Amino acid sequence: MHVNVYRLFCGLALLLALTACNEPGPSAANPTTIREVKPDQAVPLVNAGAVLIDVRSDREWQDGHLWAARHLPIDALEQNKVELDLTRNTPILLHCKSGGRAGRAARMLEQQGFSDITVVKDGGFAQLRDAGLTQAPQKQ
Repeated sequence: MHVNVYRLFCGLALLLALTACNEPGPSAANPTTIREVKPDQAVPLVNAGAVLIDVRSDREWQDGHLWAARHLPIDALEQNKVELDLTRNTPILLHCKSGGRAGRAARMLEQQGFSDITVVKDGGFAQLRDAGLTQAPQKQ
């Protein structure tokens, strides 16, 4: 009986190990930590070269966006309709209106293998603008 329990345990351990090896996303050599920052902490990251990505809707983007931002609507990301032309270790800073959609986008990008992801929490577009990032001129 002991031998059968031992074999069952070893078989389950092997199965778990093989399943873990097939998981997409970051590897042990390139782990991801999704960090969170407040809007005023985000400005130095953008100034240091982080790619600022706005995951708000098309309508929100058209109503106003930051000059330095790229637009990647959360809907397009959820439907796998976009491919980022960034290396997997590029520093990425995600924002939306309040942090919820940016957090979802961060988890999706992590699954795609991106390893340097930061989310703006407790604020978004308006707070980043108020913290010093320039708003792009609106088209008439």
